Amino acid sequence: EDQCERTFFQLVYSIVPHDIHPSSMINADQPMIYMGPGGTQYTYAEKGSKQVSLYGLEEKCGFTSFLAVMVEGLVLDIQSIWCGKTAASLPKCLAWTAAKAVCHIFSWNTNSHWSNVPTIQEFFEQIIKPHRQKMINKQHLPNSASTKSIIFFDCWQVHRSSDMLDWLKTIYDWLITILVRARCTGVFQPCDVGLQHVYKHII
Repeated sequence: EDQCERTFFQLVYSIVPHDIHPSSMINADQPMIYMGPGGTQYTYAEKGSKQVSLYGLEEKCGFTSFLAVMVEGLVLDIQSIWCGKTAASLPKCLAWTAAKAVCHIFSWNTNSHWSNVPTIQEFFEQIIKPHRQKMINKQHLPNSASTKSIIFFDCWQVHRSSDMLDWLKTIYDWLITILVRARCTGVFQPCDVGLQHVYKHII
């Protein structure tokens, strides 16, 4: 409770002095999406069998989605991160084309399906930065570093790494980064509390 209160006041003391518009306050989080083995619900196993082996059941294939939502409730474009050495590890071309048409972006990490600094940089360059510009135009805000935005995400090791935070500070002088404190994600992060559950069930 104390940690949540501290984070709340950190947000307040960032929002009020800079008069930050609600459209420029963004919470982001990264749920893991597991994909079960394909096929139907039918098997050639004998009726009444207690154990039925299923090929690939133990293989936990999946990807990570990078979700972001504004205070106003608008969900931003989505990034998905896949494990692989090249773009060949991404979904098939037709799915990719359809997803990109609605501003979904695909990225890959050579080591795992989790985000790393390069994929998060893509997220900011291709989603957060264009969104900010769009909101500046829509709300007729000054197009300068004085128009601040807030990114609010959890204190995962990559988010709080010096490589990540230094890059954000250097590239985006208009961005204020606030981290959800440890063990507060499930009660104080909007994406985790509200958006992820719905998103996973839709998928």
